[in-house]
Amino acid sequence: MCNPHGGGGIATLLRVFAEQLSSVDAARVMRPSQIKDILETSTLDEHGVIHAYTAEGHDIGDVLAVAITQWMKDSPLTYALETLATSGRRHPVTLCGGGFAIAPVRMLVRNHLRQAGIPDEHVLTPEDPGTIALAEMHHLFSSPPPKDSLHEARHTTDAA
Repeated sequence: MCNPHGGGGIATLLRVFAEQLSSVDAARVMRPSQIKDILETSTLDEHGVIHAYTAEGHDIGDVLAVAITQWMKDSPLTYALETLATSGRRHPVTLCGGGFAIAPVRMLVRNHLRQAGIPDEHVLTPEDPGTIALAEMHHLFSSPPPKDSLHEARHTTDAA
């Protein structure tokens, strides 16, 4: 099954994160590049707690967690998650695209899918999910590759 869904992209998540930051500390002014850096360098600890650090070293992981949760509830990702909550029980789901390059996003979405009853083995995450475009996955899996394609040559070589 291949039905690509988009989550509204990193730009939407950045906007939601910036809104959350301004609601916590209206006096704080951060450039979009700073917010993006904080998002991209956010981490999870061994207990699944989100950590995201400002330039001053303040941990604002709790603010990021709220932003990601809000993004999941109020973006195109909402509709994708609703669809996957049922179809993911029968078919594998691959988490790919820019948002899934962010470890806390992967964790919160996986937890959401797990709560919807999707088996862990049906939720796949490539090694570098941010480099895989949804449109390209749809193209790859919705039609067979041409006979002389690099894709077929690679599979022939791997099988040999």
